[in-house]
Amino acid sequence: MDAVSQDAGLVIRDAQPSEPDAAEPQDAAEPQDAAELPDAAEPRDAATAPDANVGDSGTPMGLVEIGTGRDHFEPLITGQTVIPAAGPQGGGSAFGYNLIYAVRVHGMNPSGANLTFITYLASDHSEQARMTLTFDLQPDGANYVFFGGGPPLRECCDVDNLDVVMRAEVTDANGVSGADERLVHVGDCLDPGSDGVPTMMSICP
Repeated sequence: MDAVSQDAGLVIRDAQPSEPDAAEPQDAAEPQDAAELPDAAEPRDAATAPDANVGDSGTPMGLVEIGTGRDHFEPLITGQTVIPAAGPQGGGSAFGYNLIYAVRVHGMNPSGANLTFITYLASDHSEQARMTLTFDLQPDGANYVFFGGGPPLRECCDVDNLDVVMRAEVTDANGVSGADERLVHVGDCLDPGSDGVPTMMSICP
């Protein structure tokens, strides 16, 4: 009779010179005990299913959409050209231009929301602008929005006619957070002109 050893549910037969008994049932044909089924086959309780609004760290997540627009929210499309705006802060090419940011959120507390806007080059991810502020978001149907602001670019000519990523991160007063980003193309850093009306001349060499 063959010697049989059992390890982790597998039956292993020691090699013997005798011929196998054709009448013996094969181990593979034996029905598998339901208790030995892998966990993946077990039905998942709805209470333990992952929540689409909870991040990997367990932090509640809100819905955030990045956009642009001075006086209302406008969605951003991947690859869209965004023209740097000469800001009221002045400063020329260094810290004198902004990309205009906007965000639209859903499922978040609009009061005292913490907003962070970041611009970085698509080529090497070097950060070109960052700003954080606390703001009461404005109602917009079932959503809430912010528009008309953005961090001054460290040097507008460093992003002139290049691809950048515009990123927005939002955390509300209850700790619910969300983020969105979009790859866009930066247009010319135009001379703002003496009367505040941009000319068609770039300030960059």
